[in-house]
Amino acid sequence: MPIKFGLATRVSLVYFAYFFVLGISTPFENSWLTSRGFGLNVGLLVSASLIAKTIGQPILSYVANLMGRRLMLIVAALASVGSTFALVFAHNYFVVLGLLIFSGFFIGPILALTDTLALSNETLNYGRVRLWGSIGFAVAVLIGGKLIDLLGVPPVIWLQVIGLTVLLVMSFALPQRSGRSLESRTAAARAAANKLLGKFLVTPMTWLFILSISVLNASHAYYYTFSVELWKHGSHWTSTQTSELWFVGVVAEVMLLWIVGDRVPLTRAKQLLLIASTGGVLRWVIMALSPSFILTFPLQCLHAATYAAMHLGAMLVLRRAVPPAIATTVMGIYAALVNGVVIGLVTAQLDPVFALLGARGYLFMAGLSILGGLGILLFVRQWHGEEFTARTNGVVA
Repeated sequence: MPIKFGLATRVSLVYFAYFFVLGISTPFENSWLTSRGFGLNVGLLVSASLIAKTIGQPILSYVANLMGRRLMLIVAALASVGSTFALVFAHNYFVVLGLLIFSGFFIGPILALTDTLALSNETLNYGRVRLWGSIGFAVAVLIGGKLIDLLGVPPVIWLQVIGLTVLLVMSFALPQRSGRSLESRTAAARAAANKLLGKFLVTPMTWLFILSISVLNASHAYYYTFSVELWKHGSHWTSTQTSELWFVGVVAEVMLLWIVGDRVPLTRAKQLLLIASTGGVLRWVIMALSPSFILTFPLQCLHAATYAAMHLGAMLVLRRAVPPAIATTVMGIYAALVNGVVIGLVTAQLDPVFALLGARGYLFMAGLSILGGLGILLFVRQWHGEEFTARTNGVVA
């Protein structure tokens, strides 16, 4: 008798597989590329992939609004599996560059498509399916580190292929349409959706929200880029200790997603965003003081505030504020700006800050938390749960 998985399990496995791949590529892909002999050109390879992801998110999310999320997710996963598998046999620099751009373009929108599907189905508790992504990331970091210690870097690319293959299989198991889904399949529906999208994009509330979240997310740039360097070479902590610090941050993130879920009133969603800003100021100011390992360990629990509360609060706002007909496209635009453009621009400026200030560079991240928090404070005072498109120049129509 075949085993049947419920929708929540299927979506959870998609998240797990996607973030498993991310948990391998983020810390270990640079080492794999270096092992191929590309040396100083690794930076260009990685940046090209990131740019491709940022471009692919809004473009393919818009296409998904026309052809359906599930089909686009299957296409994206298939293209990602094929191009990543091809990397196993690629040694020429320009071939690798082309494959990374191609795979990045298709991998980019997978998370936005999955988020939209999960948020659009009222039967799913978003927080409790999304937390499996965080678990997947943590598992990948632990497995990847152990395998590399034993076998070197070659397993890195195979682990990505395995994760993407699971993602592809689970994509076929997702429903054609779900919940508030409303793909624009007819000419009239496409025209109406495009008009609605245009209205959404010229609404000031849209940009107040997206840019505020983008700045809050970008406050993590120093942590993502230099925390391991500061801990290992500044504080002289072991690799095991630094791994434990990252791990406890993910555990705190998972706990918040589980406890809060998404069955919260509008006021709680707003509170989550304000908690993210406040937690960011506290976290980055203390990090700038180069605290001891004993203090840094519980300090990492603030990742539940700075990231998990921010992300969950933002998703709950988007669920209410975005019309279903354009939800997939909007999620792609949101992901491109929040996870790509803004944090990328901030990261690009950090090398001289790190060289000059070291750990004190975290104070700039505290400044970003304050700036993002001011935007969120203005947003929560003006927004009362209506769709953004119901507003004209900040006034409810």
